[in-house]
Amino acid sequence: MNHAQRVVVSVGFGVALLFLGAAVEGGHAVGGGWFGYAPNAPVIFSTDDRYMIRHPIVRPLWWLTLLVVWVAASLWLFRDRGDRS
Repeated sequence: MNHAQRVVVSVGFGVALLFLGAAVEGGHAVGGGWFGYAPNAPVIFSTDDRYMIRHPIVRPLWWLTLLVVWVAASLWLFRDRGDRS
């Protein structure tokens, strides 16, 4: 695989992790209705709790974990494949 192909794979993997992270995090509450909004609160209390990461400490850790996975995969992809004879 040449360098340009590695760049495309790395960027594509990063975008896939971005979508995965947003899906697991719960995205944004949509659909209208009552969501238990509390002024000056850092969360939206939705009635649909699947996959929602709400805690203010867990959210950055989740994204940091995905970032580390992406960097590790990119480092592996772009590693020096020198002559191993």
